[in-house]
Amino acid sequence: PFRILGHNQGTFFYLPRGSKQIVELSASEHKHLQLLQLAPDAWWNQIFASKDGPDWKAAANMLVQQSYDAGVFTPKRLRGRGAWLDGENIVLHVGDRLFVNGVPVAMSEFESKFIYEQGQPLEHSDVIPLPMPEAARLAELCDLLPWRHSIHGMLLTGWCVVAPICGVLAWRPHVWISGPSGSGKTWVVTNIVDPLVGKTALQVQSATTEAGIRQALRSDALPVVFDEAESEDKTGQGRMQRILELARQASSETGAGIIKGTAGGRAMEFSVRSCFVFASIGIAAVQRADTSRITPLELSKRSGEAGAKAFADLKALWAETVGKPGFADGLRARALANARTIRANSKTLARAVAAKLGDQRIGDQLGALLAGAFAVTTEQQFTDEQAARRVDNLDWSPFLPDATDTDEVQALNVLMDSHIRVD
Repeated sequence: PFRILGHNQGTFFYLPRGSKQIVELSASEHKHLQLLQLAPDAWWNQIFASKDGPDWKAAANMLVQQSYDAGVFTPKRLRGRGAWLDGENIVLHVGDRLFVNGVPVAMSEFESKFIYEQGQPLEHSDVIPLPMPEAARLAELCDLLPWRHSIHGMLLTGWCVVAPICGVLAWRPHVWISGPSGSGKTWVVTNIVDPLVGKTALQVQSATTEAGIRQALRSDALPVVFDEAESEDKTGQGRMQRILELARQASSETGAGIIKGTAGGRAMEFSVRSCFVFASIGIAAVQRADTSRITPLELSKRSGEAGAKAFADLKALWAETVGKPGFADGLRARALANARTIRANSKTLARAVAAKLGDQRIGDQLGALLAGAFAVTTEQQFTDEQAARRVDNLDWSPFLPDATDTDEVQALNVLMDSHIRVD
């Protein structure tokens, strides 16, 4: 009635077929009540029968010895909710069951080197993937937003497509939507981002901490939507910096995790595999390690009669696309159905962007976003030549180095942007 997963530093790991959630026991915790988490009393009595009931000492001995035989257990084998690449299979974990290449499978019946742990059920609709002509209208909608640079609409489209399948990607891109007050940041998050990622996303705001996000995600591969990501004082800046470090670790599929100490002296390891979207007036990502992993998408403020008309046109198209029942579910189904192609195209486009801009990390970041954006208009897997042609046709001026990137200008900007608090 349970799987013996192995041991690590005096802790023993089991997966009961009842709860389908990992049980961790120290050697001293292999006692009556704790072992009932693994199997019912009747089973222990049948296997380890004695005149006084189950022989718990013999049961503990068997468990410990077989755990040693199973080898050292690593949390990297754990997979929570979200979309995953498992060998040649695309696996969607919705909490209480799996969909393997679109076919529902019980978690206990799917054979894999990974361990899919049961979690809170996610909202999942088994719908037909959105056809290409309808999906392409998302790109039109995002382009209508008042962006400072036209390519930003395309990059938002890409993020909305790839975020729900972030566990499949080799590189998980993050974006930061910014702009002055009244430019529409909250409208974009509420009416475009939130519906498209659905209730699968972890939605947080303002005073949320890195530890809170990390512990809420655990082993899930789910997008994170962070609205009101402001950092106006020193405390807020420190809190946001720790969240950005978490997002930084989530970007690449290197196998490296985050290791935290505990009060009990036992280290805990976390592997975050999420795409983040931040929204605020300013952008707190200023370090090079963050700016190459978080793409800024800047909105401008429209006013007057022209602004009112543009917003009316935007709302009209929204009602025909994201606001239409079934559109968001169909788009997520389309992304899942084309997950292998999106993953392959993200690598091909990354090489093309890196060759264009001279930076492989920015290539990885923008390549993943472009793969999602192109997925609404094609299901084709690109060759290097096709990717290079598509990249050449885009306006890369916002990403080209200019005078503002020189060391002396950046040094002056740091000085002028510094806040010195006087109580």
